[in-house]
Amino acid sequence: MTLRNKLRKNSITGLLLSLGLSLGAQRAEAGCNLANSSGQVTITISNFDRIPPSNGTEEASTVVRVTLVPATLPAGESITLSIIKEDGTSGHAQITYPQNCTITQTTDVKIAGTVQSWGGDDKPAANNFKLLTKVTGRSEVCAEQKFTVCAHPKDFSCTGPTSVGLVYGLVVDCEWGSDGYSVNLLDKCGLREYVTYSGNISAPFLNANKAGSTVTIPAPGLDAILGTKGDDGTIDDRHKHYPNMISVPPTVGSYSMNQQYKFECKRCGKSAVLASYIVERVIYDHDESQAVDLYFKTTKTGPGGPFESDEDIIGY
Repeated sequence: MTLRNKLRKNSITGLLLSLGLSLGAQRAEAGCNLANSSGQVTITISNFDRIPPSNGTEEASTVVRVTLVPATLPAGESITLSIIKEDGTSGHAQITYPQNCTITQTTDVKIAGTVQSWGGDDKPAANNFKLLTKVTGRSEVCAEQKFTVCAHPKDFSCTGPTSVGLVYGLVVDCEWGSDGYSVNLLDKCGLREYVTYSGNISAPFLNANKAGSTVTIPAPGLDAILGTKGDDGTIDDRHKHYPNMISVPPTVGSYSMNQQYKFECKRCGKSAVLASYIVERVIYDHDESQAVDLYFKTTKTGPGGPFESDEDIIGY
């Protein structure tokens, strides 16, 4: 590139940046000249970057508002809508309303994604689709919005509890659904637990080394999907404390943990917290009116709960 062309590109880039734009950036709001009338139309596409897969019907589509200013175009003018996909990626998305893909006023456009986004060579394909708007009869793109077609887990909840046998604690059965039409669509989502221990863990509990720390379950591996597979739809969550992790003789005491279930989607690269729980472990005197009778109580509070186990510490 010659010095003159570099200076020209830099000046253009500076102008775009001063307008809040950048080279190659999408424009969710833009003004364009009308085709058959004097003046302009400003088009704004509502903010969205993902639609869940659906069966392709209008009823199951995602609604995206396309706002026009003026709200109604002059006679003989219209806006053409289209969807394009990035080369080398897979997936399918279509406009289900309006069926002729043209609008003359502010409209709630409906989009259905029937095949999820994915890249070549088993790679992600975040934002591989674009919703484009053009003034009918003109070639230049006006406003545009990138998006991904992918399912995310939702409605995480637990049921139970059941006993864990030879250790103190409880087991809960956790389930989740999909914002697509099937949990099987979560094949590129992974779930993990993030457990943060309270800052003070002391006797009678012998896991003080975990105080204030956060533990990831399962531990991260080389592949970001190495957690519980999203399309499993269920997991047994075990909250156990082994007897050999209590001082002898035991005394009263307690500590707590903050537990979050998070997911990561390899299609779009997004992650989010699905549900949060508080887990408390308490050793207490079960019957203060008699001799000391220690019990180990585990309580898990959150969606579907609370869940509780209350077990006698034999011999104390």
